[in-house]
Amino acid sequence: MKAKFILIISILFFYYNIKAQDTVLTKKFNFEYPVNIETIAEITNSYGSIVFETIQENKIQVSGEISSKSTSFSKAAKRLGQVMLYKDTASNKVIIKTMILKKNFENYDKNNRVTINYLVKIPIYLKLQIKNEYGNIVFKNEHHGKLNIDLFTGNLTTGILLFQETKPISTIKTKYSDVNIKKCNWAKIDCASTNLNIGESKSLIIATDKSVVNIGICNVLYCSGVNDVYTIKRIGKLAMNSKKTKLTIDELENSIDFKGELKPITIKHIAANFTSVKIKNKQANVYARIDDNASYKVFCQADLGEIEHPQKANLNRHLSSDYNRIEGIVGSNKNTSSIVEITTSYGKISL
Repeated sequence: MKAKFILIISILFFYYNIKAQDTVLTKKFNFEYPVNIETIAEITNSYGSIVFETIQENKIQVSGEISSKSTSFSKAAKRLGQVMLYKDTASNKVIIKTMILKKNFENYDKNNRVTINYLVKIPIYLKLQIKNEYGNIVFKNEHHGKLNIDLFTGNLTTGILLFQETKPISTIKTKYSDVNIKKCNWAKIDCASTNLNIGESKSLIIATDKSVVNIGICNVLYCSGVNDVYTIKRIGKLAMNSKKTKLTIDELENSIDFKGELKPITIKHIAANFTSVKIKNKQANVYARIDDNASYKVFCQADLGEIEHPQKANLNRHLSSDYNRIEGIVGSNKNTSSIVEITTSYGKISL
């Protein structure tokens, strides 16, 4: 279908605020397209919010407004004319895009500002590719369609995201943002300078930079990061490669494979039936509280550091001016397959 640039088929509203000496001009839009299970909706916006609601019909309904606020009618009208809406449908794809016609468009003055807000009603299965700058993305209802989200300077708020467990995996990319996800199953997340909060998840791949990550319950987590803070309430399996990242885990159920440096790692409780704890840290402390009923083979070494361990354990200890090492078996099961291997330098290991 031929692409269309629309000047918004609706009514042009404006009002003049005498007290504040402000003019606000508004263009409203409203349209819809049929969709099916194979359709991909691609939505791009800036300087405003995209809000999604679930409907039962096999269609996408888009409504919203473009508003221009300025200290004079002429300025407001000029800036309003610099924003258009592009829409197109082709090859089972719906494309909706906010078009800024002026190069170097400045939109930071609160007295001269353009805002573009979308309300998008979709079926629960619709695949989405969303990009937003200087605005928010909100899912009011549960969603099952695969997502590709790219958010710059805004908030992402969702309820339950249950994606199909097939490749390609759904992705979320954010920078200078706050992300709050109540529940999701499979996702790949790449965030920088972001506050990331996920309540419950099944399997996640996360890459972070200068971010704060809070995870409630997660079965499997693969992550890498630099200059981050991770706090995890309960994790089954964790693999992490980090630098200058502080990690705190309340409950580890199965295994951890951690490589890091310059920041401490704390595991408040490791379940009795865990399989392996492998931690390589540099110039930082490691604290791991293992369940009293657990049996495990242990090897720990702190170069130019120290080690605390259970006093009743049958361990061999090696001391020198360069390192402190322990190895042996802790617990009653001498044939245990559980393993604890922890090394650090210029730090302390506490078991």
